[in-house]
This record gives sequence, C-alpha cells and structure tokens, in this order.
Amino acid sequence: MGSDFSLEDVMIIFRRRLKYFLIPAVILAPLMVIGVMLLPAQYTSTGTLLIQSSQISDRLVQEANDASALERIEVIKQRIIVRPELLQIATDTDLFPAWRNLSDTKKVKRMKKRFEVLPVTSGFQAGSEKNTFAFKVSYTDPSPEKAEVLANVFINKFQTFDRSQSVKGATESTQFFENQANKIEEELNIKQREIAQFKQENNGSLPQQLEANERALERRLTQINIIDQQISAIEDDKRLVQSQMANNAGGGGDENSPEARLRALKGALAEERSNYTDSHPVVQALLGQIQALERQLAPGRDLQDLQQRLDRADDALSEAQKAGASEEEIDRLDGEVDRLFEQFIAKANSAGGLSSSAQNNLLQSSLLSLQKRARGLEERRRAHQEFANELEDKITKTPGVESLLSELEREEDVLTAKHEEVIAKQFNAETSESLQVEDRAERIRTIEAAVLPEKPSSPHRPALIFLSLIFSILIGVAVALAAEFLNPTIRGRSHLTSILEEPPIASIPYIAGDDEQGMTLPFIGGKKHAGKKKGSGNVDDGDLGVAA
Repeated sequence: MGSDFSLEDVMIIFRRRLKYFLIPAVILAPLMVIGVMLLPAQYTSTGTLLIQSSQISDRLVQEANDASALERIEVIKQRIIVRPELLQIATDTDLFPAWRNLSDTKKVKRMKKRFEVLPVTSGFQAGSEKNTFAFKVSYTDPSPEKAEVLANVFINKFQTFDRSQSVKGATESTQFFENQANKIEEELNIKQREIAQFKQENNGSLPQQLEANERALERRLTQINIIDQQISAIEDDKRLVQSQMANNAGGGGDENSPEARLRALKGALAEERSNYTDSHPVVQALLGQIQALERQLAPGRDLQDLQQRLDRADDALSEAQKAGASEEEIDRLDGEVDRLFEQFIAKANSAGGLSSSAQNNLLQSSLLSLQKRARGLEERRRAHQEFANELEDKITKTPGVESLLSELEREEDVLTAKHEEVIAKQFNAETSESLQVEDRAERIRTIEAAVLPEKPSSPHRPALIFLSLIFSILIGVAVALAAEFLNPTIRGRSHLTSILEEPPIASIPYIAGDDEQGMTLPFIGGKKHAGKKKGSGNVDDGDLGVAA
C-alpha cells in the first residue's frame, strides 16, 4: 500500500468498502449476542475452611505434622480428586443424570474442572506461605442446588481426610519412633554387654585400676625388700648356730658329762628295780637323781611352748598363703611368726647353765626353726614376686586397654544420646497423637459452609455482549481491509503521486452521470488512460489528478 498511506486514504477506503464492513458486522453482532444469551448459567457455591492452631502451646509440645499449609491442603486435595473418590461422590449425590450416559472419564474430568481450592493469605506478610491460614473450597454446576451440595461434600471431605491423615500420621510417627527407640536400645544393650565383657576380660588393667595397681606394686616391692632383709638376717643366724654347734660337738663323749651320768643312773635304776620295788628308798633316790639330770638336759618349758606356738603360727601362715587369703591377713600372720621367732631366739640365747648336749639340742631346734622360717620367707617372696610381675603386666597393658575402652564408651555415648533424642521425639509423637485423638491439635475446620448461590457466577453476559460487539466490528474491519487489499485501486492524489512520481496539476471531482459507460480520462502524465465503469476497481471513485 506504500509508505504514503494517510488519513485521506483511510476515508476513501471507508467510503468505498462500507458495505464490506457493515454486512459482517450487522450479521455477526446479533448472532453473537444471541449466542451469549443462550449460554447456560453456571452457579458457584463456596465455603471457607480455617486451619485452626493447636490448643496446646508449641513450647510445650511439638506437632508431629509440620507440613506447610499449602502442602497439607494440596495433599488432601489430591486425595479427594482421585478417580474412585470422585465417582463415589458423583454416585452418592446423583450428580449426572442417567439419560446423559456420560462415561466415567468424562464425569471425572468435569468434576475436576468444576472443583476449585483457593488459599486466602493474611495481610501481615503478603506472599508468605506461613501466613496462609484459610482456604476457599468451591464447586460450579448448572444447578445451584447441586453446586451447594457438592461444595459442602468437598468441605466435609477435607475435614474427614485431614483428621484421618493427622491421626494416622501421628500414630505412624509414634510407632516409628517407638521402633527406633527399641532398635537403638537393643544396640545400646549389646554395646553395654560388650563393654562389660571387655572390662571382665581386662580386669586389673582398666584405667581406673591403674593407680591402685601402682600402689599395690609399690607395696609388693617393699615387702620383697623386707623379706630379702629377713632372709639375710636368718642366714646370718643359721651360720651363728652352726658355728656354736661345731664348738659343742666335742663335748658329747665326756664320762663326767650329765648325759653319761644320766645313762649310768638309768642303768643302776634298772638293776635296783630287779631287786626292790619303786617304793624302796634306794630306788626313790635314783629316780630323784634321774629327774634332776633330765630337767638339766631338757630345754625350759617356756622355750618348748614358744617352739610349739611358732610351729603353729608358721603352719597357719603357709595355709593362708595356699588358700589365697587377703594381704592384710597374710601380713598379720607373718607379723605373728616374726614376733614368736624373735622371742624364741631371744629365749634360746638366754638359756644358761645347760649341758653341752642340751645346748646342742637347743641349737639343733633353733637351726631347724631358722631353716623352716627361711623356707617360709622364700615362699612368701616368690608369691610377692609373682604378684608384682602380674601387676607390672597389668600396668603395661593399661594404655592399650584404655584406648579400646574409650572407643567403646564413645560408641556407647553416641548410642545413649541417640536413644535419648529418639525417646524425646517419641514422647512428642505420643503427645501429638493424644492431641489428635482428643481433637485438640491443629485442625481444618469450617468457618463458613457453602450456601445456595442466588445468582449465577458465569457467564458474565454484559461483558460478553460488549466483547461480541467489539469482535463483530473487528471482523467487519478485517473483511473491508481484505477486500481492499485483494482488489487494489488508485485511491487518490497521494496514491497517484506515489505511482507516477509526479504531482498532479489539477484535481477533477467525480460526477456521477446517467450513463457512465463511455467515461474516459484525459492525458495523465503525458499518457492517455481509458477509464472504466464506476466501481470497476481501477479508477478511484473520488477526485482524479491530472499530471503536467
């Protein structure tokens, strides 16, 4: 059409193509208005649901269901609009008449299209999901009664599903945490048994026993040193006794010794008893002499008592050592033996006026006692040394045992912390379950039930009629422009100038006559152009310009 398209061209096209504009506009406008008026009315019934918070403070109990409001509503919505649920609702409410013979797929599709859930947000923080506290549930249907019934059905479904879902979720949470607590408790018991067995297997090498073991080892080493000193002293005593016995060894064959006289008196007593009775004065005199010599040759009674007591104490000490008596009991018995032995040696050394034979007997008894005491001390030293070796072994093993035990105890602490955490969660879940069962937890409740709609929600006929008129006008304009572009003609001076590239020197208006068959054009731009009939499409119906 050229870049010189102007308002004059628009007016020329409008006058020439008016009928192309009016015919479709006049025909389509009433038809579209009639179509709008014939559209079936749709009624929407809407109810409002509120997510009511828990009646118990969140600081006292933590809700098991911590899903956001939008997520919670969306989950329930998806559970409601599943195919079986929608078909059951349609059957229960007799939503679709049997004469329509709709398939189940079409029924489900229509119900999903007519069912709508819209969130209502609070004004504190617009757009924040956490401030969503209410939802509108609506259903649209050609029948206002069915719209109301279906909207309330869906509202009830929301509450029913919310309650069942919340109770089920709380119950499942409680069961889950209970199972987790039992599982972790079993693992904790196994770990505790493992630790107990480890402690039993390494008893004596445990970290908490290290200090006691070191003290016991120190005591054992001290006892070993004391015993070594006692053994050394006994060895000295034994050498002294043996030396004394060697010095007295030559005096046993003297005829004037008390032993020789005692043997002679006993011989004489035997001869006299063959002749006299024991009551005879001679026999009585011999008996008195013999008793005096025996008292002289035998050790004193106190020394004998000490020897017996020393033997009994030494035997008791040996029995206690074999029986594994306590350290205190062994120390007590050992002290008793030492005390009696010192008394015996002191008594023996102080025994004067004895014959050489009696002294030899006394020295022999002392030597035997010393040897027996030395054997006892050696046995005690060996026992102390074995125990000291065991203590050193345990002390050496303690660092490794401590490392392994620390690892086991760390694992136990981790399991204990996990168990306590799960127990706390289980308590919260049980509390939440109680709240759900008692209907005191966060719940979806109806604050406005769906009512019978008084007027249709759609279609909006005034707006549709207005849009229909606009659409008819646009169609008329489109048809007029299409006719103009499909049958191009010279529209006027501007168009002619753009074609000839020369301005016209005059403008001749078009005058309609009775006979337009032979209308011709003068020279235009030095060329002769034959005119055509009015409306032929080649010559403009307006003024014509004549070029120089």
